[in-house]
Amino acid sequence: MITKLFSTFERIFFKLSLKTVALFGFIWLMVGFVSGTSTLMGPVRWLTSMARSSGWGHSLESGCVKGIIILYVTASFFVACWLTRIMLKTSKKHIKVLIPLVCFLCAAGALYLFLNPATSGLDRGEEEALTEQFTFGPYPTEKRLTDLKRKGYTGVISLLHPAVVPFEPKLLADEREAGDKVGLRIIHIPMLPWVSENKESLAVIRDLASKPQGRYYVHCYLGKDRVYLVKRVIETVSPKLKIGSVSSLRTLHNITNFRAPDIPI
Repeated sequence: MITKLFSTFERIFFKLSLKTVALFGFIWLMVGFVSGTSTLMGPVRWLTSMARSSGWGHSLESGCVKGIIILYVTASFFVACWLTRIMLKTSKKHIKVLIPLVCFLCAAGALYLFLNPATSGLDRGEEEALTEQFTFGPYPTEKRLTDLKRKGYTGVISLLHPAVVPFEPKLLADEREAGDKVGLRIIHIPMLPWVSENKESLAVIRDLASKPQGRYYVHCYLGKDRVYLVKRVIETVSPKLKIGSVSSLRTLHNITNFRAPDIPI
Protein backbone atom coordinates (compact mmCIF):
# COMPACT_ATOMS: atom_id res chain seq x y z
CA MET A 1 0.00 0.00 0.00
CA ILE A 2 2.76 2.43 0.98
CA THR A 3 4.80 1.50 -2.08
CA LYS A 4 1.79 2.18 -4.27
CA LEU A 5 1.29 5.59 -2.66
CA PHE A 6 4.93 6.54 -3.28
CA SER A 7 4.65 5.34 -6.86
CA THR A 8 1.51 7.42 -7.42
CA PHE A 9 3.16 10.47 -5.85
CA GLU A 10 6.23 10.14 -8.10
CA ARG A 11 4.05 9.75 -11.19
CA ILE A 12 2.07 12.90 -10.38
CA PHE A 13 4.77 15.15 -8.93
CA PHE A 14 8.44 14.15 -8.92
CA LYS A 15 10.85 11.30 -8.22
CA LEU A 16 11.83 10.99 -4.57
CA SER A 17 15.50 11.38 -3.74
CA LEU A 18 17.54 13.14 -1.10
CA LYS A 19 17.91 16.16 -3.37
CA THR A 20 14.25 16.46 -4.37
CA VAL A 21 13.00 15.87 -0.82
CA ALA A 22 15.36 18.57 0.50
CA LEU A 23 14.16 20.99 -2.17
CA PHE A 24 10.54 20.17 -1.43
CA GLY A 25 11.16 20.60 2.31
CA PHE A 26 12.52 24.10 1.75
CA ILE A 27 9.67 25.11 -0.54
CA TRP A 28 7.05 23.68 1.84
CA LEU A 29 8.61 25.49 4.81
CA MET A 30 8.49 28.82 2.96
CA VAL A 31 5.02 28.29 1.49
CA GLY A 32 3.72 26.97 4.80
CA PHE A 33 4.94 29.97 6.74
CA VAL A 34 3.41 32.46 4.30
CA SER A 35 0.11 30.62 3.94
CA GLY A 36 0.01 30.05 7.70
CA THR A 37 0.30 33.79 8.27
CA SER A 38 -2.50 34.43 5.78
CA THR A 39 -4.65 31.73 7.37
CA LEU A 40 -4.13 33.10 10.87
CA MET A 41 -4.91 36.68 9.88
CA GLY A 42 -7.77 35.70 7.57
CA PRO A 43 -10.00 32.64 8.06
CA VAL A 44 -8.95 31.93 11.66
CA ARG A 45 -9.43 35.57 12.72
CA TRP A 46 -12.83 35.72 11.03
CA LEU A 47 -13.95 32.40 12.54
CA THR A 48 -12.88 33.20 16.11
CA SER A 49 -14.51 36.64 15.97
CA MET A 50 -17.77 35.12 14.78
CA ALA A 51 -17.57 32.30 17.33
CA ARG A 52 -17.15 34.66 20.27
CA SER A 53 -19.78 37.14 19.14
CA SER A 54 -22.21 34.23 18.64
CA GLY A 55 -21.44 32.63 21.99
CA TRP A 56 -19.91 29.41 20.72
CA GLY A 57 -18.27 27.19 23.31
CA HIS A 58 -14.48 26.92 23.41
CA SER A 59 -14.56 23.28 22.28
CA LEU A 60 -16.54 24.13 19.15
CA GLU A 61 -14.33 27.10 18.33
CA SER A 62 -11.17 25.05 18.89
CA GLY A 63 -12.49 22.19 16.75
CA CYS A 64 -13.32 24.51 13.85
CA VAL A 65 -9.91 26.19 14.03
CA LYS A 66 -8.19 22.79 14.04
CA GLY A 67 -10.17 21.95 10.89
CA ILE A 68 -8.91 25.12 9.22
CA ILE A 69 -5.35 24.26 10.28
CA ILE A 70 -5.65 20.79 8.72
CA LEU A 71 -6.93 22.31 5.48
CA TYR A 72 -4.12 24.86 5.47
CA VAL A 73 -1.42 22.22 6.03
CA THR A 74 -2.89 20.00 3.30
CA ALA A 75 -3.18 22.86 0.82
CA SER A 76 0.35 24.13 1.50
CA PHE A 77 1.69 20.58 1.02
CA PHE A 78 0.17 20.24 -2.44
CA VAL A 79 1.16 23.76 -3.47
CA ALA A 80 4.76 22.95 -2.45
CA CYS A 81 4.59 19.69 -4.40
CA TRP A 82 3.37 21.54 -7.48
CA LEU A 83 6.06 24.24 -7.25
CA THR A 84 8.77 21.64 -6.70
CA ARG A 85 7.54 19.73 -9.76
CA ILE A 86 7.70 22.88 -11.88
CA MET A 87 11.27 23.57 -10.75
CA LEU A 88 12.40 20.02 -11.50
CA LYS A 89 10.64 19.74 -14.86
CA THR A 90 11.42 23.14 -16.37
CA SER A 91 14.51 23.84 -18.44
CA LYS A 92 14.27 27.59 -17.87
CA LYS A 93 16.92 28.68 -15.40
CA HIS A 94 15.13 31.86 -14.37
CA ILE A 95 12.12 29.82 -13.18
CA LYS A 96 14.39 27.50 -11.19
CA VAL A 97 15.78 30.56 -9.42
CA LEU A 98 12.62 32.67 -9.26
CA ILE A 99 10.37 30.16 -7.45
CA PRO A 100 12.55 29.58 -4.37
CA LEU A 101 13.58 33.24 -4.30
CA VAL A 102 9.98 34.50 -4.27
CA CYS A 103 9.03 31.90 -1.66
CA PHE A 104 11.94 32.96 0.54
CA LEU A 105 11.21 36.69 0.23
CA CYS A 106 7.54 36.18 1.04
CA ALA A 107 8.43 34.08 4.08
CA ALA A 108 10.98 36.69 5.19
CA GLY A 109 8.30 39.36 4.92
CA ALA A 110 5.89 37.30 7.01
CA LEU A 111 8.60 36.70 9.61
CA TYR A 112 9.30 40.43 9.78
CA LEU A 113 5.61 41.06 10.50
CA PHE A 114 5.60 38.51 13.31
CA LEU A 115 8.80 39.87 14.86
CA ASN A 116 7.40 43.41 14.88
CA PRO A 117 3.79 43.08 16.03
CA ALA A 118 3.53 46.65 17.29
CA THR A 119 4.59 48.32 14.03
CA SER A 120 3.63 45.79 11.36
CA GLY A 121 -0.04 46.67 11.07
CA LEU A 122 -1.21 43.26 12.31
CA ASP A 123 -4.70 43.15 13.80
CA ARG A 124 -3.86 43.56 17.48
CA GLY A 125 -6.44 43.38 20.24
CA GLU A 126 -7.39 46.37 22.34
CA GLU A 127 -6.23 46.69 25.92
CA GLU A 128 -8.95 45.83 28.43
CA ALA A 129 -9.01 46.10 32.22
CA LEU A 130 -11.26 43.18 33.15
CA THR A 131 -10.68 43.78 36.86
CA GLU A 132 -8.50 46.09 38.91
CA GLN A 133 -6.02 43.27 39.18
CA PHE A 134 -5.81 42.18 35.54
CA THR A 135 -5.38 44.20 32.37
CA PHE A 136 -5.26 42.33 29.07
CA GLY A 137 -3.69 43.30 25.79
CA PRO A 138 -1.21 42.50 23.03
CA TYR A 139 2.57 42.10 23.24
CA PRO A 140 3.95 45.23 24.97
CA THR A 141 6.74 47.41 23.64
CA GLU A 142 9.49 48.68 25.94
CA LYS A 143 7.68 52.02 26.04
CA ARG A 144 4.51 50.28 27.20
CA LEU A 145 6.44 48.36 29.88
CA THR A 146 7.85 51.66 31.15
CA ASP A 147 4.33 53.05 31.31
CA LEU A 148 3.08 49.99 33.20
CA LYS A 149 5.92 50.35 35.70
CA ARG A 150 5.08 54.01 36.21
CA LYS A 151 1.43 53.13 36.85
CA GLY A 152 2.38 50.71 39.60
CA TYR A 153 1.86 47.33 37.97
CA THR A 154 3.24 44.39 39.92
CA GLY A 155 4.39 42.52 36.85
CA VAL A 156 3.64 41.32 33.34
CA ILE A 157 2.30 37.83 32.67
CA SER A 158 3.52 36.64 29.29
CA LEU A 159 1.61 33.79 27.65
CA LEU A 160 4.09 33.43 24.77
CA HIS A 161 5.11 29.83 24.11
CA PRO A 162 8.63 28.67 23.08
CA ALA A 163 7.07 26.13 20.70
CA VAL A 164 5.73 28.93 18.48
CA VAL A 165 8.94 29.29 16.51
CA PRO A 166 10.74 31.23 15.31
CA PHE A 167 9.26 34.47 16.63
CA GLU A 168 7.79 33.91 20.12
CA PRO A 169 11.06 32.73 21.73
CA LYS A 170 12.76 35.84 20.30
CA LEU A 171 9.95 38.15 21.45
CA LEU A 172 9.99 36.58 24.92
CA ALA A 173 13.74 37.12 25.21
CA ASP A 174 13.34 40.75 24.09
CA GLU A 175 10.52 41.24 26.59
CA ARG A 176 12.59 39.89 29.47
CA GLU A 177 15.48 42.15 28.52
CA ALA A 178 13.17 45.16 28.36
CA GLY A 179 11.55 44.18 31.66
CA ASP A 180 14.94 44.04 33.37
CA LYS A 181 15.77 47.43 31.88
CA VAL A 182 12.66 49.18 33.19
CA GLY A 183 12.51 47.20 36.45
CA LEU A 184 9.30 45.28 35.77
CA ARG A 185 9.07 41.54 36.47
CA ILE A 186 8.15 39.32 33.51
CA ILE A 187 6.28 36.19 34.63
CA HIS A 188 6.23 33.49 31.97
CA ILE A 189 3.16 31.24 31.92
CA PRO A 190 3.28 29.62 28.45
CA MET A 191 0.09 28.78 26.59
CA LEU A 192 -0.80 27.51 23.13
CA PRO A 193 -4.01 28.54 21.37
CA TRP A 194 -6.48 25.89 20.12
CA VAL A 195 -4.10 22.90 19.99
CA SER A 196 -3.67 22.57 23.76
CA GLU A 197 -5.98 22.64 26.79
CA ASN A 198 -3.33 24.58 28.74
CA LYS A 199 -4.56 23.01 31.99
CA GLU A 200 -1.41 23.62 34.04
CA SER A 201 -1.02 27.23 32.94
CA LEU A 202 -4.69 28.05 33.49
CA ALA A 203 -4.48 26.47 36.95
CA VAL A 204 -1.71 28.94 37.85
CA ILE A 205 -3.85 31.82 36.56
CA ARG A 206 -6.87 30.54 38.50
CA ASP A 207 -4.82 30.34 41.70
CA LEU A 208 -3.52 33.86 41.22
CA ALA A 209 -7.01 35.24 40.49
CA SER A 210 -8.49 33.59 43.57
CA LYS A 211 -5.99 35.38 45.85
CA PRO A 212 -5.88 39.11 45.01
CA GLN A 213 -2.23 40.05 45.24
CA GLY A 214 -1.17 42.75 42.85
CA ARG A 215 -1.77 44.27 39.47
CA TYR A 216 -0.77 42.46 36.29
CA TYR A 217 -0.71 43.10 32.57
CA VAL A 218 -1.53 39.81 30.80
CA HIS A 219 -0.69 39.35 27.14
CA CYS A 220 -0.19 36.79 24.43
CA TYR A 221 0.93 37.76 20.93
CA LEU A 222 -1.91 39.79 19.44
CA GLY A 223 -3.92 39.95 22.66
CA LYS A 224 -6.88 38.02 21.33
CA ASP A 225 -6.85 34.23 21.65
CA ARG A 226 -4.84 33.08 24.66
CA VAL A 227 -5.85 36.11 26.71
CA TYR A 228 -9.46 35.23 25.86
CA LEU A 229 -9.02 31.88 27.62
CA VAL A 230 -7.47 33.58 30.64
CA LYS A 231 -10.34 36.08 30.79
CA ARG A 232 -12.87 33.26 30.88
CA VAL A 233 -11.05 31.57 33.74
CA ILE A 234 -10.79 34.79 35.76
CA GLU A 235 -14.45 35.61 35.20
CA THR A 236 -15.43 32.24 36.65
CA VAL A 237 -13.20 32.71 39.69
CA SER A 238 -14.23 36.22 40.71
CA PRO A 239 -15.76 38.65 38.23
CA LYS A 240 -15.47 41.52 40.73
CA LEU A 241 -11.88 40.92 41.76
CA LYS A 242 -10.12 43.87 43.40
CA ILE A 243 -6.52 44.58 44.27
CA GLY A 244 -5.59 43.10 47.61
CA SER A 245 -2.79 43.76 50.01
CA VAL A 246 0.34 42.67 48.23
CA SER A 247 2.34 42.47 51.43
CA SER A 248 -0.10 40.15 53.21
CA LEU A 249 -0.61 37.55 50.52
CA ARG A 250 1.50 35.04 48.67
CA THR A 251 2.67 36.63 45.42
CA LEU A 252 4.40 35.64 42.20
CA HIS A 253 7.37 37.87 42.91
CA ASN A 254 9.72 34.91 43.21
CA ILE A 255 8.44 33.22 40.06
CA THR A 256 10.20 34.29 36.87
CA ASN A 257 9.34 31.34 34.67
CA PHE A 258 6.53 28.80 34.93
CA ARG A 259 7.23 25.53 33.14
CA ALA A 260 4.55 22.99 32.46
CA PRO A 261 6.26 19.95 30.89
CA ASP A 262 3.02 18.00 30.61
CA ILE A 263 1.25 20.60 28.47
CA PRO A 264 0.47 18.83 25.18
CA ILE A 265 1.82 20.54 22.09
